[in-house]
Amino acid sequence: MNMDRIKINNSQWYEKSPKLFKEEVRLMLTRYPQFKLGKLENGSIYWYGHIKSFLDDLRYTLMIVYAANHPFWQMGSSVRVYMIDPDPFDSSPKLSVLHPNETPYKLCSQLLSDIDGFYYQATWVDEKFPQPHSAVRELNLYLAYLFVRECAIKSRIIPLDWEILKKVYPSLEAKVNKLIYEEI
Repeated sequence: MNMDRIKINNSQWYEKSPKLFKEEVRLMLTRYPQFKLGKLENGSIYWYGHIKSFLDDLRYTLMIVYAANHPFWQMGSSVRVYMIDPDPFDSSPKLSVLHPNETPYKLCSQLLSDIDGFYYQATWVDEKFPQPHSAVRELNLYLAYLFVRECAIKSRIIPLDWEILKKVYPSLEAKVNKLIYEEI
């Protein structure tokens, strides 16, 4: 085999699909205008911005990074949400995992490590719900998880009990529904 003929494809998704890139930019700037677009040294693009906490005056700093193969999945979503501040380990490690039986949406979340050792929150739902294929969809799912997590921590309902949580926070279900089912 002639190794000189093998070429490594380092091209990024936004170079191959400029229409998809324009649509991603339009969606993010429409839904989350406080996020700014940037590029990492490896060519990956990302969104960086802040989200206000649902319950307190806390502000979350998030980074949403696209994989080179976006929108195709490989070992999870092609879009990852990283919490930059506060540190996800300093908040409540008890709720870094959300199991599918804990909400009626089968909303799942787990803190995972990427190849460089940075932690991101993988969030997904049962396949009957729209799966993340954009930064907006992935961020919406992450925020749904974050809202449920904040409510559980603030009310000290750990382990999570959805029915009790809904009674303590009557607007919880409507907010989570909007994030999960929002048309994109």
